[in-house]
Amino acid sequence: MEQVLSKIVSSVMLLASLPSASAVESWKLSDEKINTLRAGDVCEKIGLKEWAIDRKRLSVQNWTKPEQVFSWPVKAMDSGSCEVTLLVKTPQAGTVLILSSNGDRVEIKSPEGGWQRITANLNVATDDTIKLQLQNELPGGERAAEIISLEVITPKHFFTYHL
Repeated sequence: MEQVLSKIVSSVMLLASLPSASAVESWKLSDEKINTLRAGDVCEKIGLKEWAIDRKRLSVQNWTKPEQVFSWPVKAMDSGSCEVTLLVKTPQAGTVLILSSNGDRVEIKSPEGGWQRITANLNVATDDTIKLQLQNELPGGERAAEIISLEVITPKHFFTYHL
């Protein structure tokens, strides 16, 4: 019991030590690295809460409705096709997620249920918003989706990264 309590206290302390994203106007996408957009930074705006599973993984749980849209305003050095990797848990194969920007929209079907990394290409402008939502409502509980983050590789970094 002490170990469980210790893990909970450590997780809460870790959450409290993370910088608040409420003051962030937009995330600057770097050409030098893989950019991580955390779901926890924007979840309160859509009425969801972030939960600590352990010290290494923070996920937003009970994601069930299409109107719960995760939205990250971003600024990129150059516009173009970015590689976006979703770190998500879906209840079953075929769950449809919609990844969009101001000028592009991609429907992604999860290849399986459970935790997975799903990659898609998305056109992103220099001053844009990346959004992620469910296509259909999910029942909730064990049948809900969860999300940790998106990893975004910009066009310039993508070329270097894949050589």
